Amino acid sequence: MTHQPAPHHHQQPFHPPARPHHTPPSTIPATPFAADLSKNVQGDVIIGLQKRVETFLFFIISSAAGFRHLLKSQIADHISTTGDVGEAQAKIDSARAHDANVWLPICHKNVAFSATGLTKLGINVSSDFAGANAFLGGMELDATANLADPQANNKLTTWKEFFIGKKIDGVFIVTAESQASLDTEVTALKHLLGATVAVVLRVDGNVRPGDGISVPTIKGFNDATRTPGTDAVDASVILTGQDAATTTWTKDGSFLTFRELQQLVPEFDGFVHTVAASFQPTVPGITAEAVGARIVGRWKSGAPVVLSPVKDDPVLGKDPQRNMDFDYTTDLGQVACKTNPRKGTAPATIPVDPHLIIRQGIPYGPEVCADEQAVKRTLRERGLLFACYQSSIENGFQFVQKLWANNPAFPFNNTAGIAAPGEDLIIGQVTTGARTAQGIKPNDATDPTNLVQSPAAFVVPRGGEYFFVPSIDALKNKLGA
Repeated sequence: MTHQPAPHHHQQPFHPPARPHHTPPSTIPATPFAADLSKNVQGDVIIGLQKRVETFLFFIISSAAGFRHLLKSQIADHISTTGDVGEAQAKIDSARAHDANVWLPICHKNVAFSATGLTKLGINVSSDFAGANAFLGGMELDATANLADPQANNKLTTWKEFFIGKKIDGVFIVTAESQASLDTEVTALKHLLGATVAVVLRVDGNVRPGDGISVPTIKGFNDATRTPGTDAVDASVILTGQDAATTTWTKDGSFLTFRELQQLVPEFDGFVHTVAASFQPTVPGITAEAVGARIVGRWKSGAPVVLSPVKDDPVLGKDPQRNMDFDYTTDLGQVACKTNPRKGTAPATIPVDPHLIIRQGIPYGPEVCADEQAVKRTLRERGLLFACYQSSIENGFQFVQKLWANNPAFPFNNTAGIAAPGEDLIIGQVTTGARTAQGIKPNDATDPTNLVQSPAAFVVPRGGEYFFVPSIDALKNKLGA
């Protein structure tokens, strides 16, 4: 969660990496707790499904009885678990020991349901998900009330029509190593589902080369693999029903946040060039690349600005033992700091760990083309199919977006001494007007006149929904019939 690569890459403003290296089975402790998570948790939640391409198949349930029968008799057995992902990675690692460039034909499927979908399957969502108000109300309502997505007269102005009006019952997530394999897997899945559902939208993404993101590991499960500077959290931060005494069917589930985020890469590229030119009189030689790095918090290589403040350091960027091992003490107007402040704010004031999320999204759309670079304007839609997991949307995604990224006063009590760091210039949302950040110009972060204002958004929310990702046991024995 702590890193989103810069939007001046001539690709995506920020994107997650392919997941070529997951937690190998040998590093998962042989405990009942670990065994349960391996078998019962869907594979994308903790570790992430291996992928080069991915599709989100949004569907409406046409026959609840027919779908429930399929869910129990066939679908649940085809859903990849955390253990399945670990076994797949072992095969990949073995094959790449002989050929580093090999891609094995590995496909995965996961499934999640909206509140309306679970209601169709016979779940009393108001009782079973009491207190999960964001999930129960849906993202459209939350986007208006809490996320500050662009709106006029309480209507979302940038959302696609498809995502408005609670039209989605669920989503299948399908991943593969090639487009041909993905298409074959999707065709087979649709054939299996038959008339029990109507697939109403397919959204595809494909991994691009890039640096990684930091995601938390789970204590007692895969925390032995975490690298310096990354977090290990209690399972209850990501998974629902982790109280030892719980008997609820929601145990080992997780809430999925899906957001389609259009990214205006040429516009951002033009913006950082303009800002760099304005800095020249007092910071001679500063480049657009450096301005972009300071806004995002990392250079194009992935090297953190905190550790390499003057220029990019590709060796540092590629070193997992160093590129996450830092805290924020200065330069707080950065995406990475706003979404995971580490020790850049007083820990006693706002603890960070309860609000960490596991991100597993993927970019979509083409690379920036020469004609777009020339006019510094987006002519073809591209962006991020953002996906993240948490045990509470209110403590996870919603909290990070509303109270951190969108909040001009956050981080509070920061060690840089900045009274109002400003909104996140990239992912921060404001219902109207421009975003302002303090401290982007080097050397005088605490100067209240050191402000940068973006005239427009560089990331545009196009829609989304909140889902619940049930455990394998719940798919078979609660939702299936």
